[in-house]
Formats: sequence, C-alpha cells, structure tokens
Amino acid sequence: MLDHKVIFELVRRFLHQQYVTGMEIPTLVKLMYRIAKETGWYDEEPWNTLFLMEDYYDDAQWGINGMEGFRHHLECLLMPTTLELDCAIPISAIKQQLTLYEQQGIRLPVYRYLKELWNTSFRTEDLTVLIIQQMMFYLIELESPWVKWEAEDEHQTYQIFLHEALAYGFVEFIHEKKFMWNLCFFLEASGVYHCIFGDQIPIGSEKTLQQKLYAEAKNRYPTSVMFDVIPLIQGGDPLWRDKISDDAKKTLIAEVSEWNLMTNMVDQDMQELLSITDCEGKLMLSNEH
Repeated sequence: MLDHKVIFELVRRFLHQQYVTGMEIPTLVKLMYRIAKETGWYDEEPWNTLFLMEDYYDDAQWGINGMEGFRHHLECLLMPTTLELDCAIPISAIKQQLTLYEQQGIRLPVYRYLKELWNTSFRTEDLTVLIIQQMMFYLIELESPWVKWEAEDEHQTYQIFLHEALAYGFVEFIHEKKFMWNLCFFLEASGVYHCIFGDQIPIGSEKTLQQKLYAEAKNRYPTSVMFDVIPLIQGGDPLWRDKISDDAKKTLIAEVSEWNLMTNMVDQDMQELLSITDCEGKLMLSNEH
C-alpha cells in the first residue's frame, strides 16, 4: 500500500529544489497543480493545498491577500518537515552553498536559501549577521538604475527579511561582537545604509545607539581594533591603514581571521575592506610606507 506521506515528502523535496534554484512562480504553481491532479488525491490534504496553489497565485496577482502573503504560504508548504530540521548547520557550509548560488548571477535563489535556513535551522549569530549583510547588499544594489529587478516585490522582500533578522539580533545578539560590529559599521554611514532604519532603529536614534554600542564594545572587547577602524573606513580615508600602529594591524589581522571569511560575495567584500596586506600577502607595516 502506498504511503501518501512518504510520497508527498518526496514531491515536496523536488518542488522545494525547483523553488530555491529559481523556477519561476507561474511555472512552479502549474507544476504543483499537475502533480496533485495526477496523483488522484487532490481532494485530500496536503495534496489539495498543492492542487490549489495556482488559484492562490492568481488571487495574489489580483491583490487578494497580496504577493507577500502568497510567498509565505508557498514557503510554509515547501518547508522541510520537523524530522529534517538541522539544528546547527556550520556557517562554512552555508557560505559554500551561497557561493554556488551566486555563480548563477541572480539574487532570489540566495534569498530563498537563506530564508529556508532562517525558518528551519538554529538561528546563530553567524547566520543572523550573514542575512543582514546579504540583504543590505542586495537592497543597495537594487537602488542602481542599471540593475534589473528579478521580481516586482524584490526590494520589499529583502527589506522585510533584513528587519526580521535585525529584530531577532537585537534580542539575542545585541552584546555579541560580530552583530555589534556590523551595526556600528552600518550606523557609521547610515546615509548609505538607510535601509537599516525601522522599528529597531528609528530615524533620529542612530547616533545615540551608535555611541552606546561603541562604549559597550570598548568595555566588552577592550583590546579590539575592529571597532576603532570603522570611522576611518566609513569616512572614506584611503590612507586609514597608515594611521594605525603596527601592533594594531597585527591585532586586526587576528580578529578578522576569527571570522572565517570565505569566497561568498559579502565575505570577499569584507576581506577587501579590512585587508592590511599587500599583493604578496605581506603585512603592510608603517616603516614600509
């Protein structure tokens, strides 16, 4: 006798893979309809929901419940079952997967992958910070008139996810080094990273929050150099590396190495931003300038 639950799980995995690798929504919901109809079980749940997803998508197109509501419904349907949840996926494995998605040159598969992890995995500081960095990068990218949007609601989708991760981080990681550093980095140039403003950081509160974070960082991480260089970097000073001591440079290298930066896009940007080595990988000491 066929086990409907097992069969649906296999179908769900297949559809989930199509979704995270970029299948267009109209194509995906048509495929859902066809699969549910072919089984003959489309009057039973969860097959009935699968069968009706095309109708739900049409409703969203007409403004009924909205596209964001439809996406939430779709992602809940495709979400891995409780037995599959991975409580602690290494951040290195996540970044390796991101690199593969980024090679496609499109943004939405990256978002879907991170959103899936956010909904199903243990929410670590590393994952929270990675989502904030990635969504911020995409939101700024979408402000360029030369960038083609991949969906009509793409900007709103990233904005919502950014603030969801920020809200969680403010509760769970507000005293942790990596989360604090990224907040300070964005707040130092809040005119550029204006997407950060919202419920957690109302417009006008940024300077007070920034001062509080810097003070706490000095208290919690008194030997850290990473917080000291933020104003120099965000001030656009091309010679900021010349303005810190050789001992500070060595400390900075040690701090950056703790972050396990990899080949994914935001990590590459961070490595370039904080690099204090020359083209041969040698430390740029003061007496060499």
